[in-house]
Amino acid sequence: MILSKEARNLWRFDSSSWEQDDGGQSFRPITISGDSEQYYPDKSCVTLSSLLEVKRHTESGKRCSEGFYPADFFNCPYCGGKLVAVADPSSIDWQPPYGDGLGLKLTQIDLSSLDTTHVQEFPLPANEGRLGFLVTKCSSARTRLLLAINRDAGTIYTYNSENSLFWHKLNGCFGEDALPDWSWSAVVASSGAGIVCPSAAGATSISFDWISGKFDFKHSGGKSIGGPAQLEEMIFAPVLIEGKPLILIQKEFSKGWGQMTQGDEFAGPTNKVRSCEATI
Repeated sequence: MILSKEARNLWRFDSSSWEQDDGGQSFRPITISGDSEQYYPDKSCVTLSSLLEVKRHTESGKRCSEGFYPADFFNCPYCGGKLVAVADPSSIDWQPPYGDGLGLKLTQIDLSSLDTTHVQEFPLPANEGRLGFLVTKCSSARTRLLLAINRDAGTIYTYNSENSLFWHKLNGCFGEDALPDWSWSAVVASSGAGIVCPSAAGATSISFDWISGKFDFKHSGGKSIGGPAQLEEMIFAPVLIEGKPLILIQKEFSKGWGQMTQGDEFAGPTNKVRSCEATI
């Protein structure tokens, strides 16, 4: 929704901008880029606190206590009540694969102490299709988000603990993949630009717009015959092009994919140049 050009009470901070509504005793975050302005939706595909630093009232019952406030505020401008920072409720639950990078998976609690007599099933986003799950912090998100990829349709869902339905389907469809489960994988760009997934149209680079609830994608061409892998800033993707198996290589979300051939050289994790026989 584009904002009107009428005079409004806008608050601009280093990290966010907000519109004040005295009639509703509320503040609403907006994005401002040049002449383009857009509201953050009331029901987003992710929690607002996963995109912005926000604050809320410590007590409920007042009209002004129902919404969010800029992180720069210490007290409510309407009632003077104290405001506290909001921690995203879902981010602490999701750890990336292999935890902190040391090869160990991390949890917030000792699993051996769990009472399994009353176990609540975790809801899934769809009843049909093969699902791949991914934890990622990308495309301007402040916290790690849980994504579910329907591999039979090429659709993506985000988990939102504040949504009664829990899962939100993003607008977009990048196509299915025919890979067996053991060979499927997805790569999260360390730069935060997005993710790369396999598909029937080759390696697919995906970037997200959390505010509008959609994603954009670009195929490499060919057909994926395995999931992508990553080494530092380089992404490698096995594909089949004109009946020939090849490995494509790309520096994270740079322009296009290159084709690796036998004897190609690249910088390894020790910053030494290594020779790689990459053609299958």
